[in-house]
Amino acid sequence: MKEKKSLLVLSILSTIVLLLGATFSYYRVAAVSNEDAVSLEAAKLGLSVDITPLYTGKELIPMDDVDVMKGYLHSCVDDNEYGACQAYEITVKNDGAASTFTGSINFTVSDILHLKYMILDSEDKEYVSSTSVSSGTDQSLGESFSLAENESKTFKLVIWLTNFEYDQNIEDGGGIFSALVTYSSSSGSRVTGTFSNNG
Repeated sequence: MKEKKSLLVLSILSTIVLLLGATFSYYRVAAVSNEDAVSLEAAKLGLSVDITPLYTGKELIPMDDVDVMKGYLHSCVDDNEYGACQAYEITVKNDGAASTFTGSINFTVSDILHLKYMILDSEDKEYVSSTSVSSGTDQSLGESFSLAENESKTFKLVIWLTNFEYDQNIEDGGGIFSALVTYSSSSGSRVTGTFSNNG
């Protein structure tokens, strides 16, 4: 009888230890996932996004929308070495099963009224045309696209201030912005990345 009680106590203690260990493991994975901005499904399915600054570091001055590509092709500086635009490279990589992906961007903007963005494909052709930034709103990164296993797709995000031919210092001078880039797959996985103009 004493032996049965010992076995029962030992079984209960073992079960508690196993449950605590599993709970700890779950929250550890969730914490790492949140910190790396990757959903648990994305980590499991091998989805990743990489955002690399191409042309940043200069304060933006207003630019005519028709000159955006010219500014981008001159490394986002004008003839006087002022910041004509900022550009980031976004690479989505699928290490999992073939799937369809859709991207969105959500800007947080402070003290800037006339910020715009456009998306170029890997060959610098227009993928999403000139779009006014709406702070706090999910905005499109273009049409859905498919990626096979171990395939990736690269885009360029170009950001600038629209020129209105008057002093825009009060409306646009010295403001800051950041953005959350999200790609979701048809299978339910999701991955995010962030960037900002102030580091």
